[in-house]
Amino acid sequence: MSNTAFWKIFGWLAAVSMGSAAVGAVAALRLQNERMARTTSVSGLAEERLEKLREILRLNREQEQAIAVLLNRREKEIRAIAAAASEQAARISRELEHEIRGRLDPEQARRFDRLQEVRRRQRERLQEGERLSPEQRERLRERLRERGSLAVPGAPSTP
Repeated sequence: MSNTAFWKIFGWLAAVSMGSAAVGAVAALRLQNERMARTTSVSGLAEERLEKLREILRLNREQEQAIAVLLNRREKEIRAIAAAASEQAARISRELEHEIRGRLDPEQARRFDRLQEVRRRQRERLQEGERLSPEQRERLRERLRERGSLAVPGAPSTP
């Protein structure tokens, strides 16, 4: 393989890896936000934390009331910051995907689109709480190799 081809492949793989990392970070942030929203309300989280503080610190009623107000207010601030960060990460990820795609030839762009579709489906399953067993992951890898989705010119066929 020529040196130019090697660096072209290396650059493509690096770009896809960075894009995948960004997409993964966005998915993790969204999943965290959704889990927080599903588990309990803002006051519920604050109440849970207050209960622990009450037990450990033996708060009096005045302290308990003051801390409850603080916990509720700060919890709302934390949720607002997390939501904004998640939106910003999603925007950056979309921009990165667009930039990567713009540097690919048509065949690479087609494969990149397939990769993004697979990642989108993985995120959806992850958000629904579905996890793959190691055996399922290996079967998926084998199917992708058979289809050529994981094949990279000059790379060994095993992970």
